[in-house]
Amino acid sequence: MNRGTTLLGFFLVSVALVLGCEDTPGDPRGPMPSDASTWHVDAGDAGSALTVLSTTPGPGSAGADVLSPLAVTFSEDLEPSTVTEATLTLLHGDLPVDGAVDVQGQVATFTPARRLALLGHYTATVSAGVRGASGATLASSHAWSFTTRDGAWGAGEHVHRQVEGPAASPRLALDSHGRLLAVWVQPEGRRQDLWFSRYTPGVGWEPTSAVDATLDGTSNAPELVAGADGSMVAVWVQQRGAASLMFSRYLPGQGWALPAPVDSRNGGDVTVLQLAGDDLGRVLAVWSQFDLDSFSENLWSARYTPGEGWSRAERIDIDVETFPGDTWELDVAMSGAGEAVATWSRFDGSQSTAWARHYSHGAGWSEPERLDDALADTTAPTVDVAADGTALLAWLRLEDGRQTLQGRRYVPGVGWDLPLAIDADLVGHSIDPQVRFDAAGNAVVVWSQFDGAHNSILANHYTAGAGWGQALVLETHDAGSARTPQLAVDARGHAVAVWEEEHGPLSRIAASRYVAGRGWSPATHLDTGCGGSGTRPQVALSTGGHAMAVWSSLSEGAAAVCGNAFE
Repeated sequence: MNRGTTLLGFFLVSVALVLGCEDTPGDPRGPMPSDASTWHVDAGDAGSALTVLSTTPGPGSAGADVLSPLAVTFSEDLEPSTVTEATLTLLHGDLPVDGAVDVQGQVATFTPARRLALLGHYTATVSAGVRGASGATLASSHAWSFTTRDGAWGAGEHVHRQVEGPAASPRLALDSHGRLLAVWVQPEGRRQDLWFSRYTPGVGWEPTSAVDATLDGTSNAPELVAGADGSMVAVWVQQRGAASLMFSRYLPGQGWALPAPVDSRNGGDVTVLQLAGDDLGRVLAVWSQFDLDSFSENLWSARYTPGEGWSRAERIDIDVETFPGDTWELDVAMSGAGEAVATWSRFDGSQSTAWARHYSHGAGWSEPERLDDALADTTAPTVDVAADGTALLAWLRLEDGRQTLQGRRYVPGVGWDLPLAIDADLVGHSIDPQVRFDAAGNAVVVWSQFDGAHNSILANHYTAGAGWGQALVLETHDAGSARTPQLAVDARGHAVAVWEEEHGPLSRIAASRYVAGRGWSPATHLDTGCGGSGTRPQVALSTGGHAMAVWSSLSEGAAAVCGNAFE
């Protein structure tokens, strides 16, 4: 018999003696050696090393729940001080997941601070050195990987319902924790106020209330952006004689601040408004406003910095004397670091031209860039900005009787590349483009395309370093035309597109989801639980792939804001 067998037999006899004794004073194993580490090594050699018996989710499992904690069951009760957030960890790819560790007997749990990503690949690790109550230690780290489940759309529900008049212009924004705010306007007697509700995953929508109940006049055209700290900034047009811009900031646990003006100038009516925000809570607002001096609609901008307020508004479009006319379509986007691009179209009475300007902190605004030199109308520009400051713009060009979709990039330090057709080889008119980036610099664009009978929703993908792919049809319902698509893309390249489509006398809300490496899902209706006729959908997508769509709905004389969550 070798030495290991002898020691094992001695250990088993010792354990039997211990289990057979109760309330025996002293240590039945005899006196502890003076060198405790040597004693523990001996115990480990004798078979008493701490081991992992099971994990939840299991290694290699797919379809793990995104809300449940991780659990690790060990071979004996644990010494809690050795099982901490430093020794029981979870990674999503290369990114650590925040969470809290708890120990109950043999089981250690890790509860993520927020729900896990859909279709996320995770790796959990228990570090070597975790000890049991007996002093036995985990000899080597134990790691395992699993994949979370996919999400699904619900039936749709009323966020708010009323009978006095239409609840209109819903907008929504998601913070980094997956909490969502929606704002909209609705009549209240002889006035129209800005209202909101908050959605918390696993809880649902909170009761609705007004943001601007202290203001006189009519609220219109709200826009909303989220900061990385959970704050939200809403800006809207307030009609009190002339139309001016108002804003309010929402802080978790505190609610909305009192509304205040964005721009103190005595200008003309504000007509179109867009917002963009960065990871530091800074906000860039751009809007078109009637200029009483030039009698034209011009483009203005102001910047909000937390703790400082709004900068003085400044004109950012082209000189009226050089390019007379009105600014009437616009968009703006900003990277997490604050690099931004504003784009707009200007109509001079005979032709529309699309333009853009780049903004960076410290350098300010670049010179205006005309997006397309073709002798054709260029309209409906849209833009997004990637994490590295690269911008992708899409717009419509009317030439030779056909309205085509064009695209162009801005690269920091390089400048603008040449326009390229996004809808090449298609027939009919393109309208309503939307473009969004992922974290790798790839992008998705969606739009509505007329095929001679009705409009369908199409999508195309831009791959960094390779260019544009082939356009795909997302909407296959032939009951009527589909229009006003909206798009959201997460950091992994997953996307959700929503739109409205005709179904007889009604307009329904539909969606399709793109999973990177798999493709687009069949279109599905989102409004089955809300009913009525839905219009102007909006969509937001969290970093974990959870989505929320909201829209206006009219049913049996009652106006509503409806929502549906993909989670």
